[in-house]
Amino acid sequence: MKIHSDYIPLTQAQIAAAQHTDIAEYLQSRGEKLKREGAHFIWKAHDSCVITGYKWYQNSTGKHGAAVAFVQHFFGMSFPQAVLELIHGKQISLELSKPHPPQKPPKAEALPVAFALPPSAPDHRRLFAYLTQTRCISPDIVSDFLLDKLIYQDTSGNIVFVCYDKNGLVRAAHRRGTNTAHRYRGFVSGGDFTCGFSYVCETADTLYVFEAPIDLMSYISLHRHEPWHRSCYLSLGGLSDEALHRFLKEYPNIREIVFCLDNDAAQPENWGQIAAQKYVRHYGKKYTTRINTPHLKDWNAVLCAAGKEVAPRCQAVR
Repeated sequence: MKIHSDYIPLTQAQIAAAQHTDIAEYLQSRGEKLKREGAHFIWKAHDSCVITGYKWYQNSTGKHGAAVAFVQHFFGMSFPQAVLELIHGKQISLELSKPHPPQKPPKAEALPVAFALPPSAPDHRRLFAYLTQTRCISPDIVSDFLLDKLIYQDTSGNIVFVCYDKNGLVRAAHRRGTNTAHRYRGFVSGGDFTCGFSYVCETADTLYVFEAPIDLMSYISLHRHEPWHRSCYLSLGGLSDEALHRFLKEYPNIREIVFCLDNDAAQPENWGQIAAQKYVRHYGKKYTTRINTPHLKDWNAVLCAAGKEVAPRCQAVR
């Protein structure tokens, strides 16, 4: 059976072959740089994009799919152009619709990687210096999060943000580098990233939602003289609401959601505020919802700007 799109004849076999193209191999053929993270690859040009075989997920926007959608999204091609790109179609001819030899079956998906937290360093000096001096986060907040085992420093000097479920089991973890000259952030392989990084008050009815763990800690630092312990705080690890959906199922006591997402006003698309408005409409059907927008790019930028006079070493880093 043929499918016609934009007057380009494509067969189901061609579309299937394109959809199951290994995205990492395709990007490498274009000269793009990738970094392996366990069974996944991180595309350096878009470091929020996680690639596994023919599938991809962009944490900053929540967009995902197979190989054809990847080429359409990142390279601006139409569906038929993306298919021809992935099967290396150089020209359109009637031969495209002729029977082809049996296609090789798509590569088997990688087996799930066993999840384990990275080993802990003997001390947390680099973590403490980075969060308090570079990121301006209150030392008291950092100490609280360390004592609650929400964060720690691994043996590579990275900060590990630990994600717990309702039962106190570790389900996932994020890592952030402390070397400002070499930016690094990523997921610990094998984790369940429907489980976000959170600070939980079991009796709270209000939840504050952020894109990143550092913004969560920054917001708490800005409100550290208030009874912040009486609320819940959740980092989505991007803009997908999967972690929020899970959190609300696990904590049915939540009645109000405050979306504190980034303010990307300087960008062509203000994705953080677009997502906030979408989620207010969606979750507003069941919860009281509101948007708390930072007047700068994000809550860490707000914190660093507020702390410059008393902490001149603080400098906003993204």
